[in-house]
Amino acid sequence: MMILKTDRLYLRKYREEDINSLHSIFSNEETMQYYPAPFSFEQTRDWVKKNQKRYVVDGFGLWVVCLKETDEFIADCGLVKQIVDGETEIEIGYHIKK
Repeated sequence: MMILKTDRLYLRKYREEDINSLHSIFSNEETMQYYPAPFSFEQTRDWVKKNQKRYVVDGFGLWVVCLKETDEFIADCGLVKQIVDGETEIEIGYHIKK
């Protein structure tokens, strides 16, 4: 299911087969410098599952960003609920392939 498209990109929901592509981003130390550590493969798999659940529970989450021309997974982006000072806030999140 396509969420949004532009001339060069499209956004879609996460699928299980996206784990390897996402792990290439999440295992990169520079990309993950503001996280406690790069993600293991299992943490990456859990991330995909968590976002799939967000689509159902919240109606939104992080979406896969693909190049139209090649269908290459290059990033994720979207909206995520976060608890900040005891309040639910909506965060704009993204991870981009280096």
